[in-house]
Amino acid sequence: MYLVQLVSEYKEVLENKQTNSETICLKNQVWEEVTEKFNLSGYSCRSSKMIRNCWENIKKRTKKHFAKQKKNLYKTGGGQSQIVDNIMFNKTRDIIQPSVDGLTNMYDSDSFASIQNEETYDTLPSTDSLNIDDEDLTIAEKPVTKEKKRKITESKNIDHKRSRFISIKEKNKKESSKTEIDEFTNLAKSKTELSNTLLIQEQERHAIEISIAEQRLAKEKIELEIKKTELEMKKAELQQKIKN
Repeated sequence: MYLVQLVSEYKEVLENKQTNSETICLKNQVWEEVTEKFNLSGYSCRSSKMIRNCWENIKKRTKKHFAKQKKNLYKTGGGQSQIVDNIMFNKTRDIIQPSVDGLTNMYDSDSFASIQNEETYDTLPSTDSLNIDDEDLTIAEKPVTKEKKRKITESKNIDHKRSRFISIKEKNKKESSKTEIDEFTNLAKSKTELSNTLLIQEQERHAIEISIAEQRLAKEKIELEIKKTELEMKKAELQQKIKN
């Protein structure tokens, strides 16, 4: 039960599905921290690998438990399930919720059979008194022989490394976000400048067209005046000839 509580504190890291080197490194550090805390709490001293195997065993048993519970509900037509609730399994389900929920439709196919026929999961050596009970999966207590002060110091160092890692990661996110905002701002600024330039060019083109039209109109007016004058002169000459 205590192991499940420890894992729950760091579930965002330990149950992270990413497989990049950064995530794997952080997971390893956190598992070491969980192991240290587990060993400092009056339980048998266990390696990080043994603690991980124990957690995997608990997860598999949890999935199997809820698969049986779901199947039993189908058998009873949605009535009271004959599978007794288990606090350990419930807490584990809260941690690995998507994995357990993935069993929802398994009873409409042959998937459930594969769960029932699954071989016994790897367990930790019994000589070390690490017992996984089917009901509560408790871990037997055994006096810790190593110096606790040293372990606490090591645990704090891991805490510091993990906090520093998370801080760096958050800083990188903020810097990346700031860069994206700056790029967007620059792009918007460039678009605005381009729009203004195009607008000015359009206004200048329109002004030139108006100027050309005005000049053409003035020219046509002058030509009209010239023709009018010529017509009056011819009219005067004609009248003079008639008088003579």
